[in-house]
Amino acid sequence: MFSFLSNFDTTMTAINTALTNADHYSIKRQILGIVAADFPPRVLRAHLPSVNSYQIKAARKHAYGKGNINEKILKRLDLPSIDEYI
Repeated sequence: MFSFLSNFDTTMTAINTALTNADHYSIKRQILGIVAADFPPRVLRAHLPSVNSYQIKAARKHAYGKGNINEKILKRLDLPSIDEYI
């Protein structure tokens, strides 16, 4: 349990640093999208003080829409088409 909390704090600190250093709002949205879909806004605001509710909503929209590339790839490709390229 303590290892998880330590890793969580380390990860959130790294994301907070990346958000602080990002030059453009779209980059911030993409960075925040890494964790926005996995944690409630209350947790994100507690660990990322520079983030507001609007940014969390935008990051979630990005993560569910554009950022979730694995589902898009799986929907487009099926096993027979993959076999053609191998």
